Amino acid sequence: MSDGNHDRIFGAVQDLGLNWVKQQIEWFRYNPAPGVYHWGAIDRLVDGANARGINVLLSVVKAPGWARPGGDTHEGPPADVGTYATFM
Repeated sequence: MSDGNHDRIFGAVQDLGLNWVKQQIEWFRYNPAPGVYHWGAIDRLVDGANARGINVLLSVVKAPGWARPGGDTHEGPPADVGTYATFM
């Protein structure tokens, strides 16, 4: 989902009689550097869902480069699971 289509998707979810959505988020987009977070898009998604009584399950993938092992080019898991825990 993107900011431009939340209402359309949430409307379709409600039309189907569902009350859950799952959204995969790419960690590197929301935590580009240690201690730097850009929650805006996630906040808008969750706020929009909550306003319609829809629950959200976030699936987090693709650790940022600064958190992955040196030489990892596959956007995989972080070198330290504690880093993931801090993000969560």
